[in-house]
Amino acid sequence: MESRLTDPSPKVENTLILAGYIKEKIHAGQIEVLQDSVQQLEIYFNQIKQLNIIEKLTVLVSLISYFRKIKNYDKCAGYARQAVSLSRHANNVNILQFADIYFDYSDVEYDYGQYGHARILLAQLLQKLEVNNCNDNFVYGRLYLNLGKINLAEENYEAGVGQLESALDLLKETASSNDPIVIKTVDLLVAALIKMEKYEKGIELYTQMLNELHQEREKELEVKTLLNISEIYYHIDLLKAKKVVEQALELMQHQDNNHDVKLRALMMLAEIEEHTGNLQGAVSLYKRSLDHLEDLSNPMSAILYSKIGILLSKINEFKQGKMYLKQALNHASIIEPMKSKIYFVLGKIYTAEKRFNKANEYFQYLLDEIITNNKGNKSRKFGHILQMMAYNYLAENNNEKALASFYKSLKVFGEIQTLSDLDKGLICKLNIL
Repeated sequence: MESRLTDPSPKVENTLILAGYIKEKIHAGQIEVLQDSVQQLEIYFNQIKQLNIIEKLTVLVSLISYFRKIKNYDKCAGYARQAVSLSRHANNVNILQFADIYFDYSDVEYDYGQYGHARILLAQLLQKLEVNNCNDNFVYGRLYLNLGKINLAEENYEAGVGQLESALDLLKETASSNDPIVIKTVDLLVAALIKMEKYEKGIELYTQMLNELHQEREKELEVKTLLNISEIYYHIDLLKAKKVVEQALELMQHQDNNHDVKLRALMMLAEIEEHTGNLQGAVSLYKRSLDHLEDLSNPMSAILYSKIGILLSKINEFKQGKMYLKQALNHASIIEPMKSKIYFVLGKIYTAEKRFNKANEYFQYLLDEIITNNKGNKSRKFGHILQMMAYNYLAENNNEKALASFYKSLKVFGEIQTLSDLDKGLICKLNIL
């Protein structure tokens, strides 16, 4: 696509075409093809004297969007400052363009944790809107949404919720429930209410949205909203959470849902079954979840393999459990602490199978990892692993190594003042004296 712009002279027309091309590619998520185009646009922007203010702002908006996507704060903020400065001196920038520029800049500052400056920019925008007698509720809705986000980021939930409620009221005067900005506002508002443990209020908001989406025949969004409701119930009523997920799965049978939505629903249901003690049912659902991963190199597959393996070990299906755990370990995306958890479970499995040397190989790996990651500091977990290794040595009648491990465990626990004598391993020690 870049070869279409071969005119070596930096003309205004080509500059605007290039700016539009960059914005189009950003919208399509094709950031990786834009490096050369962006460099060329920067050259044009700095060299062309014929660009008027509106044209300069058009270029700057594309540059801000690109550098925000690649997380180059310095360039992004620099271009945003230029855009704000230009817009202040432009007589022919309409108020909506002016608002977009301020929203872009405040978003940049928000992304990089500069909440105070982001708030100042929004306050300046509000003043400009009022001076110009702007009565666009959608713009005011966006402004209150951004102010609410800042307050939530600063953990000022009461103020954040109030601003998000105002934003939602304003946005819904001009936008429908399926508009992405309305959905985003509701999601942020409910997340804040959950933080405040106002679960019923969150359910009420999503239920209202669900009814509106049903009237608009937005089936896929209905499913997602049902899953959101289930996630809230997960905090207060697992049976209701299960019922709502099953309702979402039933709705999915009558439509073509993407695999990600189906995967989310199945994993939620699996987790509920796991926490209500139906481990076999949870294993079955996690296995079904694997079927909805279009690419097994997806990091989620490592999580699913490990979950299935751990649950199978809990119901004494050791052979299958080991198979899934080793698949997880062999996955390219396996990371700590998942890896350590798998090694711990494999150690317990081999202990149950009376393969004590093999079990202690995994436990030794865990001890080495704890020493490395904690810079030599020991922990309660370290002590418990030593006790399990001691048990394995004892089972092999290697009392010398067993006693050494128990003493090491006792030393670790002795440095943790809050533990009981049992935790400190005294009982284990006495059993072999």
